[in-house]
Amino acid sequence: MHSALSKESVRKISLYVGLIGLVVGMGMAFEYGRAMSMLHAASLGLLAIVVSIAFIAREVYASEGKRFAANMALIAGLAFSVGEYGTHFGYTVGTRVAETQQTGVTNATYAAIQKNRESEVANLDMWKAQLKSLLEANAWAATVKADAMRGKLELANKEIADETARGGCKAKCNTRMKERDDLAERIGKIEQAEDLTKRIEATQRILDKKVDVAAKTEFHSSKIVNQTAGFAQIATWSDEPSASALSWTQLLLGAIIAAITTYLAPFCLSFAFSGMANTGSPQASAAGSNYGRPASYDLPKLPAPQSQHFHTREIVPDRSSLAQMRAVIEARHGAVHA
Repeated sequence: MHSALSKESVRKISLYVGLIGLVVGMGMAFEYGRAMSMLHAASLGLLAIVVSIAFIAREVYASEGKRFAANMALIAGLAFSVGEYGTHFGYTVGTRVAETQQTGVTNATYAAIQKNRESEVANLDMWKAQLKSLLEANAWAATVKADAMRGKLELANKEIADETARGGCKAKCNTRMKERDDLAERIGKIEQAEDLTKRIEATQRILDKKVDVAAKTEFHSSKIVNQTAGFAQIATWSDEPSASALSWTQLLLGAIIAAITTYLAPFCLSFAFSGMANTGSPQASAAGSNYGRPASYDLPKLPAPQSQHFHTREIVPDRSSLAQMRAVIEARHGAVHA
């Protein structure tokens, strides 16, 4: 089977991929430069174009046999690509670190809200348990108001004072004092129950608000954070890599991604334009064949050497002449044996 892709098809695909990669690379350099100024953004965006042009220029000069110019274009391409790599590295690492930091803040906020909500739930359960215990021991406290009991307490105190004024606190006074103390204790129980009820209601209102906030705060799962953690786990062979391991893994992944985005466009465009300059004049092709290529690469076609030919007219005998020749041969053969 023959491949459906021809050399020209592969070049065309490389051209399209290279142009798309160039636009993306320009965008990354532009976004990185914009953090400083728009002038930096424009300059760094153009740098991506210059890198690709330099490597294509090297190919053109090499095909024309201009070795010095080809080497200079190659050096310029490598030098400029280092600068572009720096912008891609800064953009990639900056994006990854920002995503990691934002994820950390979001998830820390989520955890704090959930913990705070759980704390309020624990307080609410505690107040409810205390109120339940109080009412189980003093069931009457749920049916009596403290204000009504305070009126009785005031009356008991007045009676005790009157009894004391009449000649001392005797048996009747002692009975009133026991009633007064009982009323005071009951009032304390009622006030405690009312206080717990108020605490429960207030805590429930706070909890309702925090539940609403917690419902709106989502846990953020970041692919970047998970990728960094996964590679760090493999590198350190640990379920919980250290902060240092995560940091170095982040830098390493950023460096690899930056290299890919930097050299994708120059590689594809150089492949797309590779050898295209040799389709020109025979002199250019002949000169280019001596620079980095085999001698048989696109050599011009030379005229075939001339040689002398002897032209003879081809004689095709017919059937009658063949019969005559056969008769002559047989006659001579018979004469020889006679």
